[in-house]
Amino acid sequence: MGGGFTNVTCLRVAVISYLPHVAILSEGPNPKVGGTLSSVLDILAQQLGFCYEYMVPQDLVYGKVLENGTLTGSLAAVVSGEADMTGLLTVNEARMRHLDFTVPLFVEQIHVAVRRPVLEPDMAGFVKPFTIFVRLSD
Repeated sequence: MGGGFTNVTCLRVAVISYLPHVAILSEGPNPKVGGTLSSVLDILAQQLGFCYEYMVPQDLVYGKVLENGTLTGSLAAVVSGEADMTGLLTVNEARMRHLDFTVPLFVEQIHVAVRRPVLEPDMAGFVKPFTIFVRLSD
């Protein structure tokens, strides 16, 4: 990522092969990925100015919640923080307890998902009413 930034952390995206949307073209710590969703992510990264890298979950599955509550695959990678987002997950009740889903990107029941937000303290919260992002009432 340009702009003179150092120590930039890129968005980590968990992927599993699912043609034609995701094709893992090489292995390793930062695999090369192609497919329609890769193109969509390229456009978003370019337009919004962020970087990203791919990771493949070790168990090579999309992810589910086992009876004992254990998470697997890309679902587990996002919830644990190993990845920031994943795609190609169908929505079901068990997954919805752990992830936030987007609207479908294609005419399919496949969504992009991110870790469900949690409340956490914001040390700069006391100055936020004085920022330009606060709208004055009309």
